[in-house]
Parts: sequence; structure tokens; C-alpha cells
Amino acid sequence: MSFPWLNSLESAFEPHAAHPQTTLERDQKKFWHAMQTEALDDMTEVIGKYGAQCLTWESKDGMPPLQTAQAWGCFQSFVQLVSLGLSTDVDYGQGWTPLLTALRDNDKFFIEYIIGNKPNLDAVATDNKGRTHTALQFAVDHGNIDAVRMLIERGANDKLEIEGKDGMKMLPADYARAKHEGKIAELLDLAPQVREIYEKQRVPFVPPAAAAPDAPAAPK
Repeated sequence: MSFPWLNSLESAFEPHAAHPQTTLERDQKKFWHAMQTEALDDMTEVIGKYGAQCLTWESKDGMPPLQTAQAWGCFQSFVQLVSLGLSTDVDYGQGWTPLLTALRDNDKFFIEYIIGNKPNLDAVATDNKGRTHTALQFAVDHGNIDAVRMLIERGANDKLEIEGKDGMKMLPADYARAKHEGKIAELLDLAPQVREIYEKQRVPFVPPAAAAPDAPAAPK
């Protein structure tokens, strides 16, 4: 006895021919896989083929390449994209720059590299609750005194107020004290001196000019 409805049910579970991928889809898949595995040669090959167009592609998470590399923790891929011209000052949305994202996540590799690329150290991001966040705030939150020092040395505004969870705003040094980060608070109090020392260290040492040799005596 046959059951036509059973045959129909079986056919519903039969694998259908997959939609053939276009060359673009294959290259996009290769690009994202190369980013995730940090296969830099493959990344460069795809970028060479599509140019700036591929730098506007979005991952399955809806993020552009630089943000995706950072979200996935693919540091070498991130560096490669920056070397190809992407800005470390790009706004991921609501003011979230690569630097603020790295500081929020306390990702020391990204923090040091991004700061070295001279980004805007005073950018302000807003979270989904409307609270604002700054670079120094995140560094203080994580007790990351090295990040605080790097930010101060390179000119972060130590007078840019930080918004606490209660909405109250305070200076970074006071914010650090409220967080019981005494050493960081002291460093922030001494911000002008810290910057001065850093600038002096940056200036290459130029030895004093050697004294000109005495002129030969005139013949008698």
C-alpha cells in the first residue's frame, strides 16, 4: 500500500542543489577566512583584486573589516588593514573608535599599537544607556596604569570630565581616587610633568658642536 503523502514528506528532506557561489562570494569567503586565520598573503591577494571595495564589505555580524578584525582578536589582520590605509580613528558607531574599543576590552596589544598610530585620544563614545565613555576612564576602570601613562604622555586631556554610573561628572584624577586607584590618581595629578619628561626623552640628543680648530699661525 502506498502513501503519496509519505513520498512528499521524504522529498521535503532531500538535499537540494546548493546555489552556486559567484566569484565575488567565493572571494569574500576567502577574505573573511584569511582574516580570521591571519593568512595575510590571502588577505592581500583579495584586497589587490578588489581594491578599496573590499574594505567596505561587512561580515556576517554586520561589521566592516577593521572592526571585525578587532572583534575577533585578530591583531595581525588588524595591523595589515591599517597598513593598507584604514584609519585607527574610524567611528564604529556612537563614537566607538578602535582605541576606545581596545581600552574597554583592556586588550593591551591593540591599545599599544593604536596609541602609537596617533589617534584621537579624547574621543567620547556613548553606550546604549546613554552614558559617555573616554579613553582615560576605561584605563582607570581596568587599573591599567601603563595605558594611563601612554595616554598622558601623548597628550590625552587630563581635564576631560568622566561620567560616573550615577551620572556625576568628575576629573580623571578624582575618578581614579573614587575607584581607589591611588597610584593612577597621582600620575594624573602630575600629568604636565609626565608629558614634559616624555617630550624631553623624545628629542634626539644633539652633541654640542665641536670647537673650531685654531687657525694656523701666520708665517713670520
